Amino acid sequence: MSEPIPGVEVVIGGQTFTAAPLNFKALRQYGQMIDEFGAGRKTKMSDLPLLLGVIAASLRRNHPDMTDEFLDENVDTVNVRPLLEKVMQASGVGGAPAGEQKPVAEPGQTATGTSASST
Repeated sequence: MSEPIPGVEVVIGGQTFTAAPLNFKALRQYGQMIDEFGAGRKTKMSDLPLLLGVIAASLRRNHPDMTDEFLDENVDTVNVRPLLEKVMQASGVGGAPAGEQKPVAEPGQTATGTSASST
């Protein structure tokens, strides 16, 4: 087996996997959807195959034996968005790049960016 591609760890179905950055093939295939979700578009049922496709493209770079059946059984409406965010983080698309954490808030600021001190 070749060296794993650095990425972000994700847990699916109680197992830990490494989500690798999306390659250019996946970015070309799913780029429009990634842009729309990055702009805050709500998830529709018709989006699920695309979302699973993005997650699968990332995971299969390090785990080529990852099956659609495993993802279908273990990805659900609760974990699909966090998994997609981890894939985007691993890819450096939205959020902090892999291995780099963004602070939740600057000192003296709340997570929404407002001042934590009262006036």
